[in-house]
Amino acid sequence: MSYTPRTSAPSSGDPYWTKTTYGGYNKQILGNPVNRPWSGSVLPNCTGYVHGRWMELANQHYDFDPSILPWGNASTYYGNSSAEKGQDPRLGACMVWGRGAGHVCIVEEIIDNDTVVTSESDYGDEKHGGTVFVTRTRRRGWNWGYYSGYTRPFLGFLYHPSISPPVPIYTLTVVNGHADSYVGHPTNRTSIYADVPSGYHFKKWIVNGAGYIDNVNQPIAVFEFGDGDCTIEATFVKISSIKVVNGKADIYTADAGTVTNIYADPPSGGLVFYKWIASTTNGTIANTNIMNTTFTFGNGDNTITALYKKRDSLSLMYYISPISLRRRM
Repeated sequence: MSYTPRTSAPSSGDPYWTKTTYGGYNKQILGNPVNRPWSGSVLPNCTGYVHGRWMELANQHYDFDPSILPWGNASTYYGNSSAEKGQDPRLGACMVWGRGAGHVCIVEEIIDNDTVVTSESDYGDEKHGGTVFVTRTRRRGWNWGYYSGYTRPFLGFLYHPSISPPVPIYTLTVVNGHADSYVGHPTNRTSIYADVPSGYHFKKWIVNGAGYIDNVNQPIAVFEFGDGDCTIEATFVKISSIKVVNGKADIYTADAGTVTNIYADPPSGGLVFYKWIASTTNGTIANTNIMNTTFTFGNGDNTITALYKKRDSLSLMYYISPISLRRRM
């Protein structure tokens, strides 16, 4: 939304701040006569100023109905208005304070959610004549006053009916990766990239918050902002490798949990297969006592070795029949 803040007083005779009975658009009371800038001006006066500014913002050549922007003392505006209300600033909003006649002004710039710059006017008194126009920096911590110790009770903001509320901006936090953009409005999109460390394989993205990733299983993907902040995390799996001594495998490098066949080399020179052994606990051999079996990768490297032993001569068994002896009688 394009918004042009008012930073200077209206020009002499401006109809937005000239009373209707003098040919203008404004139906509020005439401003303090001591400092009244032109005949028929509703300035200086806070209520006449905000009516003129709201008409100017709406490009409207007639005053607002009192059900929307009330007439009379400023302290009655918040309770008697049907406009959208709130406690956080928006551009063009009418700020309202109570007690006595009260006070009103217009938000022209939002520095942050707790600090604004306003345009306003003050009726003043019969001696000093009031202030035709002034800009002030006001802070939430000062009761939305323009100095510390401001005691007039703040009632709230009346939001201008012709100014749409701002589209919220949300933040993206990327763990183990990076993005082209870290802030955005809902439905804005940005590319995201997993920072895959050496020795690891990308697993998937995890989303915690408002937002959507078009493909969580790809290290480079697109994130779409939702209605809130979001943290996404790239997760990884350790790439493990095996070395096979006196044998071979179908796969030598894989993620943890992958299963491969392993084969012991045929024995030679009077040897027979004995068993498989592993150098670490990073993985599991299904059956260590057979030549051809399977190995499940763990979270780290491993060396598995096929062992052999000499053929045991005692394994050749002989059966000797007993000799029957007959005793001659």
